Amino acid sequence: MDCTFEKMKIGDLEEVVKIAGVSFSQPWTRGMFESELLKNPFSEQIVFKAGERIAGYLCFWALFDEAHILDFAVHPDFRRMGLGERALLQVMDQMRQKNIKKIFLEVRESNQAAIALYEKSGFLKIGARKGYYSNPKENAAIFQWTAPEN
Repeated sequence: MDCTFEKMKIGDLEEVVKIAGVSFSQPWTRGMFESELLKNPFSEQIVFKAGERIAGYLCFWALFDEAHILDFAVHPDFRRMGLGERALLQVMDQMRQKNIKKIFLEVRESNQAAIALYEKSGFLKIGARKGYYSNPKENAAIFQWTAPEN
């Protein structure tokens, strides 16, 4: 499936908020996305599109030589098509070009599909955060990707 990657814009938020809503038990609000877009100089956001339709998004912080993936979702209509993997690899490539050496993220311990994607992309589990998520209450697995030494 053809997919394009673009910087997220305010006009994308209606669809992005819908995707978050069907993807998470405690999704980001429109205000949270707006704050990241407009007020946080360390925050970057992309949307990925299948045709004209937003298939998913990824938000991360990049600070010095580290990055933290904050929110990442694929609309249910576009899951299991490789779009999430392509988006993650695209963002990881952008980060490498900015000399990012490490990328961190948290994921629900029960989210086996996401964990498989991160492990396939070179992330390693480095720990857990007890009770990190609520609704339902669950631990987060902490993953880290480290750039290969040159």
